[in-house]
Amino acid sequence: MNNIKLILENWQKFLQEEMKTEPPEGFIVFISGDRRQIHIKIRSKDKVGSSPRFPEGRYKYVGEIHIDRSISVDEGTAYEVESAFTDKGFGPLLYDIAMEMVYLLGGVGLMPDRTSVSPAARKVWEKYFTSRSDVEHKELPQDLFDTPKMADRKEYMRYYYYKNDAPTIYRLKEADKLISDDFNI
Repeated sequence: MNNIKLILENWQKFLQEEMKTEPPEGFIVFISGDRRQIHIKIRSKDKVGSSPRFPEGRYKYVGEIHIDRSISVDEGTAYEVESAFTDKGFGPLLYDIAMEMVYLLGGVGLMPDRTSVSPAARKVWEKYFTSRSDVEHKELPQDLFDTPKMADRKEYMRYYYYKNDAPTIYRLKEADKLISDDFNI
């Protein structure tokens, strides 16, 4: 009986940690920016809730990630996560889309922020490193880790990560769940 209870507890934990692969109902992925900075947001399709400050209403956000062209590596330019926030479960979706945008723009990969990384973001990077067969990684230049702030980085935080395709972006575009006026996707 204890074994069954343990299996059910582990299954519940697995289901809770499962990444969300679609925006919630009534939400879309909105991509804006240029070749230097990219902003990816999961937001309501239509504006909601007006206020005196925003009489026309505002979009509701489930999460967003901002990335910048950052460093040159032997293979090309790696982009860096500048900031990210999400509701639980949507981080991997945003990071996957960011990685795919880097691919579409000719960058070589996406790397963690060099100033701070939240515990939730560390879990995403660790999962890419250990168990995502669709995501590859290459080591960042060692001189990045010469500062005290960077010297104690875990191994999985010392890489840039990349995909050689953009299946998530294409799937969302096909399902009419992606808008990007700034990029020809």
